[in-house]
Amino acid sequence: MNTHRDNFTSLAFVTLTPSGHMTLCQLILSILISPVPILHGCESLHQDSSFTGPSDTMLPVKLEVLKSSDCAMGTLDVLAFNDDPLQKLDCYQRFDKPSSKTVGISSRNGEKIIMACANSHLEPCDWMRVGSLSGLEDFKAELEDEVRERPVMSGSLRTKAGSEGESITLERLHSEVILRSISCDFTGRAYEGEQIRNAKAYLTNVNASCPLWGECRYAERYVNRSMLSESDVDRFTDRSLILNTLGTIDKETRYCNAKMICYPNMPESEGLGTAFTRLVIEGEIAGQTWYWPIDINRGEGIVQEGIGRNMEYVYDIRITRKGSAYPDTAIESGSVDFIMEVREWNEKDEYEEVF
Repeated sequence: MNTHRDNFTSLAFVTLTPSGHMTLCQLILSILISPVPILHGCESLHQDSSFTGPSDTMLPVKLEVLKSSDCAMGTLDVLAFNDDPLQKLDCYQRFDKPSSKTVGISSRNGEKIIMACANSHLEPCDWMRVGSLSGLEDFKAELEDEVRERPVMSGSLRTKAGSEGESITLERLHSEVILRSISCDFTGRAYEGEQIRNAKAYLTNVNASCPLWGECRYAERYVNRSMLSESDVDRFTDRSLILNTLGTIDKETRYCNAKMICYPNMPESEGLGTAFTRLVIEGEIAGQTWYWPIDINRGEGIVQEGIGRNMEYVYDIRITRKGSAYPDTAIESGSVDFIMEVREWNEKDEYEEVF
């Protein structure tokens, strides 16, 4: 990595700003770049993650802060690249547990591409291998490492040193599949009055690897391929991200609000190397195990089928007959009634402070 710097550089004031109109889990980094003289290079930033330039160079910045947020930052990695044909790395800095305060990154003057990633599960030494923007193509997030309260988020911005008021929107890589409520009603069946026991909900055919930046439409690596795999689930830091125990299901609607996650997976059709991500309900009726698999966000009237990025797919399910004998076999028509709600925006109150 090139650590040589000119005597005159620019200081980028990065303000952590949760957005008032959040696509589920969005944070906004407001970038305020102001040229100031600095007598050291980027190397000192790597060593202590701090900027030791003149304190009187800070400019007033209006900060929008949400009253509450589902997303927190354990780490924030910011990389600045020259916006020219070579797109070489100009500066990198990591911030540990950044709060709603102004922090600074340095870069030389000129057109810049700013890439930001929160909660990456990577070490600073991993980022040190990056020499140009193309070097970020191989950086991926792995679903097993995700932490519910600190999701992996990323965003980018093209800007120019000296500009003011621009922002980077950080969005989660993953989407949530939420089983909000569930019940069963076998009225008119030979097994009327039966309950579903030892029930569980889980995701199958789950995309478990996603680029930190760039488009992700197809699964590169599956977990729970075609069925629940205990060895796959055991690799998760938090098993509830992909598997939830429900206990007994009966006629009374149970609001379980089980939240599971997956990376984008949007194949147009199923084939040898592609599979639809499914929400599977598993349970026993009169001692026999049955499965109720549901293709997530697919069916008549859905414009963009499959799993997108930073979305919520919310299900209210009522089971009305026995399911399939296998978790990857389509259930009979009329076996399940469900309502699916796709949520793209989550608005919260905000207030403003001036720093």
